[in-house]
Order: sequence, then C-alpha cells, then structure tokens
Amino acid sequence: MKASDNGFGDIFFTFKITGAVFLETKRPVGKLRKLQEKKIESLNECGTKAYACYTWENWVEIKRNLGINKSLLSA
Repeated sequence: MKASDNGFGDIFFTFKITGAVFLETKRPVGKLRKLQEKKIESLNECGTKAYACYTWENWVEIKRNLGINKSLLSA
C-alpha cells in the first residue's frame, strides 16, 4: 500500500505556528532524487514549508528556523 505520491517527504506535520511542513529524511551521505528536489522546490514556491534533513544537527536547525521549541513538542 502506498501512503503518498512519489517525491513527497517522508514526514508531514503541522503546528499552528508552522503550518504544513514536509520533511524528506536522508542519510548524511544520501542525495535527493530529481523528483524530490522538484517537489521540495514547488512546495516552497506555494508557501508550504518543505525541507531535506540529513543529520540530527540539520533537524535542530530546521526546528529553530520554524520556531519549534522543546515546550511545543512536549505539549
């Protein structure tokens, strides 16, 4: 069973302060496929937030950019 169309991120979440966010997760040495690059680009052009995440440090940076803090995640 397929959960989403090809190219969409592995993780989707939404908070009142972030709106919809798509996250494509990759290993540190991983590389986005062209379809994934285009999907991230087009989602961002539409005002939706979409990111590729390669490391824990990268995830922390993305959360900081989105304004997500520890108290929001534990609520």
